Amino acid sequence: MVITETKQLKIGILTFHRATNYGAVLQAYALQEYIESLGHSVSVIDYSPHTIGSLFFSLKNISVYKKFKRIVASIIYSPRLLIRLPRRKVFQVFINNKLNLSKRINSLDELSDEYDYYVIGSDQVWNTELTGGYDKIYWGEFSLNSKVRKIAYAVSASENIEQTFMDARCFTALSNFYKIGVREHQLYNIIKGKTDREIVKVQDPTILAGKYFLDSLVSDTSVAPQYLLVYQVDLSANSYIQNMANRIADDLGLQIIEVAASVSITKSIFRRNYLQIASPDQFIRYIANAALVLTTSFHGTALSVIYNKPFYVISINNQVDERSQNLLNDLNIMDRMINPRQEEYSLQGINWSAVNKSLELLQLESREFLEKCFALS
Repeated sequence: MVITETKQLKIGILTFHRATNYGAVLQAYALQEYIESLGHSVSVIDYSPHTIGSLFFSLKNISVYKKFKRIVASIIYSPRLLIRLPRRKVFQVFINNKLNLSKRINSLDELSDEYDYYVIGSDQVWNTELTGGYDKIYWGEFSLNSKVRKIAYAVSASENIEQTFMDARCFTALSNFYKIGVREHQLYNIIKGKTDREIVKVQDPTILAGKYFLDSLVSDTSVAPQYLLVYQVDLSANSYIQNMANRIADDLGLQIIEVAASVSITKSIFRRNYLQIASPDQFIRYIANAALVLTTSFHGTALSVIYNKPFYVISINNQVDERSQNLLNDLNIMDRMINPRQEEYSLQGINWSAVNKSLELLQLESREFLEKCFALS
């Protein structure tokens, strides 16, 4: 762990901390914990666009036809509220207990100049589809005391990257930032050369912080022994994953547990060990104590690496796979990604000694990026 001495700064984080999504909440927690370890005072600014964390489909900034479709979908899927409400509650308990929340912020006019830095990111805060259009807060388009600096850390536009940067304001907004750290190679390549600001490729906060900062969430080990964990954020390869899980579980004598990324009434009735109301800290514990992990998720991949768990990432498409591909390439373990058209796979082990050395280098680069930013104050 690299910690340099700097004066204590007051730092506000602007991210997607209110999403009912394991990766979103855990990256916010990890970034908060790491920056606090540097000796700074950290708040997660309690701002969320109307599209994030809502129980219902947003009807803002969309066509009449899409509004009609979403209203119909809301009616059809209303029984899911029986699961969504308690699921949302366990997330809110984690958010309220583990994050240092500021007062609620509803507009950029309410942002305070009491902070020395605003760190914008991680997550898809530059995905204009997720934010319901161009969100000035996430693009740093707010005027405060001239001493207040804005840093973009591990920002992403993910699958919506090309559509996002069709809006010229997004390129112009790059000048709002003192330093810019991006999460994906594709975003780095798109904005490199479009601004005089330094652009650096950095890691997701869960990688930045690492096991040391996440272990406090894994203190309870009261989970079932000897299980294969399935975690999918994209269900397009579900039948392949279920077949693969069953084959591996039979071969190794494991039971199967699936932590759900989305809600399903039918699966809650017909599927055994299908967990839809696991809290974010329970999610980490299920990964940390698994015998093997099958996932389509970046954070499922990242946490498996952090906890040295045997795992496979099931490929979906280039856009969905990009973050996991970037990490696996950097760690030289691309063989852990499997195409659903593959009929055979190997249960060969992973050279964790080599992987952990590469992981430490990735952590060091990202930590140095943040620490250098703060050290200049």
